[in-house]
Amino acid sequence: MPLTLAALSCHRVLLLGPESVPSFGASGTQARDWRFVGMAAGLFVITNLLLQVPVTATFLFLQLDNPGLLSMEHDTISAIGRFAALPAIYVACRYSICLPAIATDRPMRMRQAWACTRGYGMRLLLLIGVSPWLLHFVQRSLADLFASDTDYAIASNLMFWLFLPLEIALLSICFRRLDQVDVAA
Repeated sequence: MPLTLAALSCHRVLLLGPESVPSFGASGTQARDWRFVGMAAGLFVITNLLLQVPVTATFLFLQLDNPGLLSMEHDTISAIGRFAALPAIYVACRYSICLPAIATDRPMRMRQAWACTRGYGMRLLLLIGVSPWLLHFVQRSLADLFASDTDYAIASNLMFWLFLPLEIALLSICFRRLDQVDVAA
């Protein structure tokens, strides 16, 4: 929950300015905070349910087609799973603009989010869905430069905390742009 409240605070700072957030960030005491946490949890559940179908089907198909699947490299299996997950990530990206909307005290229903993102789904997929994978690849590649497990963990976590605000900011920027398009229409 602290990470979710930090994301809420980031959205508010980026979209409404620093004066919109208490000095220690969102506290979880306001109804808005709980709506944000609820929507984040709901998106997590929906995305994971949608992910299970294509990833499991792909794994089973590969297992039937290739009984030696377990001998395939982890990176190959991971790449196949990521590709199979794109439809679920697409749906999650279109609904994710509900989060900055809630953060700015303009709750958005999922149906409204879907309508608002019509025509922008692939852009959102690239910006909000694929870019975190690319950042994770960079994070992992840089952390792999360290020989010890401890150094790897420290470098990986440090880069996670550096990249996460960028990903949240990207979602805020997408919301702002879609909100401007929606108002102009």
